Order: sequence, then C-alpha cells, then structure tokens
Amino acid sequence: MATYATATRMTHDRAHAEDLVQKTYLRAFEAFGALTAGTSLKVWLFRLLADTALHTSGTWQRSPRSSPPTACPCRPSPEEHHPRLGDPRMSQAQALDRLRDHEVDAALRHLPQELAIVVHLADAEDFSPTEIADILTVSQGTATSLLLYGRHCLLHALTDAARRHGFLD
Repeated sequence: MATYATATRMTHDRAHAEDLVQKTYLRAFEAFGALTAGTSLKVWLFRLLADTALHTSGTWQRSPRSSPPTACPCRPSPEEHHPRLGDPRMSQAQALDRLRDHEVDAALRHLPQELAIVVHLADAEDFSPTEIADILTVSQGTATSLLLYGRHCLLHALTDAARRHGFLD
C-alpha cells in the first residue's frame, strides 16, 4: 500500500507507520463527507497522512516553514567532479542502474527527512510538485525547490555508492 510506504519513510519505524496509516484511514472515514467533487482522492488521502504524522507524537516533525531548506549532508567540494546525467564521457545512468535497491533505500534514509519524503512522494508515488505542495501544505515553489535539492543530494549519494562499487571512475 502506497500510504504505508510513505508512512514508513516518515516515521522510519514499521510499527509507527502501521499506527499512522490506521489513524489516517480512520480520519479519512470520518471526514469522507467533506471530500468535494474534483478533489484527487489520492492527494487528499496523502494530505491526511502528512497532517496526521505532523500531529502525532513520535512521528515526522517537519521543519518550520520559515526555515531554509535542509542542508544537503553530502555537499561536494568545488574541485570535486560529479558527472551529470548525459555526460558523454561515461554513462552515469547505467552505473546507477547497477546499484541494488537496498543501496538506493540507504541513500534515501541518509537524506534529511523532509527531502527524503518529497523525493519519495515525487518519484515513488508520482505526485507533481503542485500535489506535493498541497499534501505538505507548503508553497509550490518550496515543494519544487525541496524536490530539486533532494534529488541533487540523492544523486550525489548514489554517485558515491556507484564509485565505491567500481561502476564509475
């Protein structure tokens, strides 16, 4: 179930994720009559999930809206070369495809939580930045910025993993 995967990403704990999903579906059942025509059921449900997580003790605590985007834990130094996708000298995409799922999951876990959730919502759940903004109750610009920054940090971490395995120079 998609909500469970996202709840697990938010809480980093399967038991808490199960509780969060149960609370979310209970809230959805209670508020179903308030759902208006034209509203995406999936976006509405994920917004309830995020809202429930924010108000449940011991789960995801989003940083305040006024704070700048979370710092990337793996900032490259200016002299360090990190090839981009499409670089003609090598196929970074092919190297990244060789990484195992657990390595990608580990790289996501090492991202700051807010960035990992935004990347998960976009790339695993196929939400647009506009939908992510609605789910997380942030501006579309903030959602887009967090997504780009999160993907940058994830690409950096995955590139490092591909180098460790000898897939890249």
